[in-house]
Amino acid sequence: MSQVNPVPAKKGGCMGNLFKIVGAVVVGFIVLVIIVSIVNPSRSTKTTGTAVSVAPGKVAVSEPQSVTVVADPPTATPEWMAPPYDEVCGSNSELTEVQQEAKVKKMIKKKVVGWTGIVYDVARNGDKYKVSVNMQQGFIRTKDVVISGMSEDDAVALNVDQEISYDGTIDDISISFGVICNPLTITDAVITAK
Repeated sequence: MSQVNPVPAKKGGCMGNLFKIVGAVVVGFIVLVIIVSIVNPSRSTKTTGTAVSVAPGKVAVSEPQSVTVVADPPTATPEWMAPPYDEVCGSNSELTEVQQEAKVKKMIKKKVVGWTGIVYDVARNGDKYKVSVNMQQGFIRTKDVVISGMSEDDAVALNVDQEISYDGTIDDISISFGVICNPLTITDAVITAK
């Protein structure tokens, strides 16, 4: 009669290996999200149609074909006004920590005019409300801008994924992991739903 010696079970077994695989996938996804948010690639869109206008910045489109846009000449941003979001919060990887802090300091109390984004969420903030805004188009939604000090009536009127345009004052700009605008906080805002 032969005796069979049982094979000793490995520590962790199948479940241990499964946890390792799931953990590796989660870590990989987090690293990917961080890389995408740091790189912040700009997206271009292609519009088709026949251009018939020659005035700078104006395009009239008729039958679908191709588009030619005559751009307005660049103008300097007034000192009281913040530049466009992408200029404030775009790629800052070439800046040192001290340069990032100096850039942020210069932007505080400047006015934003005509910035547009997508509502990420609306939440209570003390006796007022705040709206988190995703400023970047793409697969990953982020809370890039927080508009604080909203009334309940204004907060209730907004929906997730709704496009908005807003003006306001930059109150704070956080820097996290070398990324400026993580998030950027706006007060005294006027929001227009699109």
